[in-house]
Amino acid sequence: NLGFQITSDQNLGPTLVQRTHVPVQLNDTVSIERVYKVFPTHNTNLDATVELEYFETELNGHQESKLGVWRRDSAIWSNPSSTLESNFDRIILNNVDFFSEFTLAPNAPMLDLRVFLAGPYDDVNLEMSNELANANLIPTTEPYTTLGYSFPANGGGEQINPQVFNISGSDAIVDWVFVELRDATDLTNVLAARAALLQKDGDVVDLDGRSTLSFPEISTLAAPLICIRHRNHIGVSAACPVDFSKGPVVLDFTIDPDLAEGGSAAFIDFGNGHYGLISGDFNGDGQVQNVDFNALTTDLRSSGYKAGDLDLKGQDQNADIQIKLTPN
Repeated sequence: NLGFQITSDQNLGPTLVQRTHVPVQLNDTVSIERVYKVFPTHNTNLDATVELEYFETELNGHQESKLGVWRRDSAIWSNPSSTLESNFDRIILNNVDFFSEFTLAPNAPMLDLRVFLAGPYDDVNLEMSNELANANLIPTTEPYTTLGYSFPANGGGEQINPQVFNISGSDAIVDWVFVELRDATDLTNVLAARAALLQKDGDVVDLDGRSTLSFPEISTLAAPLICIRHRNHIGVSAACPVDFSKGPVVLDFTIDPDLAEGGSAAFIDFGNGHYGLISGDFNGDGQVQNVDFNALTTDLRSSGYKAGDLDLKGQDQNADIQIKLTPN
């Protein structure tokens, strides 16, 4: 019994599961003394459930009640949401679309963050469109390093498996966003920053496209200010520091603008109880000005993954100026 049970309606074909007992380094912590590498013949769109078992003698000094699943895709370890069943010495992980390397370690601080972008927001369906993903225009590597955003250590360069763009429904991916944790006593001090994915329903999720966002390099004792930014919308900062010591932190900017510095003035009010980040920041300087208008007009009729594509439809058009920039 390897202690790694897979349940899926899909046919994985012959599957190799390797188990070792050498801990691996996970940013600022190490895993328990049990690591799995999984190699199915078919490794796409699996929507599998996994049970990972362990012995308490393998905990490597970690507190059992804090354990969660960690998985590696390429060179990046992430900490997807999982369910600990300590009475049975196992952890359950759902919605596994592909397999790679897995282990267990203490969960990182979790941020349950929601935000809408005014550009792609659809006030009929009450969520955002995902036309960039449908057109295969979203890059698999975060775009913010190329755009000149500065990441502290351990941030930047995030990559995702292209299968993430196959997620459908309200969880479908809209675009990359950029999340910062700043020192509440010195806002120039960025404690951690990372790129993340935005779903149609406003959830900001980890690199698997489903899991609650985690910050492995931050202590659960930290009390930072949360900031969220997008490449052509004006970002916002939380009005108050958050407390990770009590478990996952919830910030829902889609329905409560007072959670942000500046309150409702920092958002577009859609008039239906929802709020979104202000579109039109073509050059990413945190303001919508004439320079944004001038730059966008010179880029009209171009297509692709463009800064001037404010409604995220894959083209810079007059509608981006008339509807998504000029009113702001």
